[in-house]
Amino acid sequence: MDSTRKTMRMHWENEIPAEVVRLSELFASAGFKIHLVGGCVRDLLLGRKAHDFDFTTSATIEEMQSLLRANSLRYNDKYLFLNYVQVYTDNDDLEPVDISCYHGKDLDEDLKDRDLTINALAYDIQAGEIVDCTGGLEDLRNRIIRYSRPLGKDNPGDILRALRFALELDFRIDPQSYRAMEESVVYMEGIRTSTLVKGMTKLLRGARNKLTG
Repeated sequence: MDSTRKTMRMHWENEIPAEVVRLSELFASAGFKIHLVGGCVRDLLLGRKAHDFDFTTSATIEEMQSLLRANSLRYNDKYLFLNYVQVYTDNDDLEPVDISCYHGKDLDEDLKDRDLTINALAYDIQAGEIVDCTGGLEDLRNRIIRYSRPLGKDNPGDILRALRFALELDFRIDPQSYRAMEESVVYMEGIRTSTLVKGMTKLLRGARNKLTG
């Protein structure tokens, strides 16, 4: 186990929709590891209402589909080539739940391959345990935006994400991460226009209250 891995007990019985809990129970009962991950965990820790719930799992994409079909659960298979599915629930107020295969060989590698430390937090619903491999818990407490993976030509869109969350959450950007942003901005020339527009739209929406209020 990685020496940087930290865990923390937390229970959110009333904050996580029953449909999301049942999906977690389904995968766990089938012998797979499954964790909530990303923005929903960050928002719950900040005391904000989580709107999108995403899972990462040890199941392969084939095992995932087989399990969902066996339980008559509807899902969008449009993104199978990216190793994730969107599962539909009967809750009209709930966005489709994304379930992705691990990025890497296990949960720790998955978390370290995410954009920002505050988004690289996982939550085991059954165990009531948060997993942190990148220092995200400390960065949340200190209100810091920091990259959890190297920034460069492969992921220049992470520049917009860092700016978006810094403005939306009123966090400061770690100086080393900011220098990486300055050095990597040249790579944004290679971003597809549609991806750039999507990133800018999210940035502006997230920063609206901060910049216009």
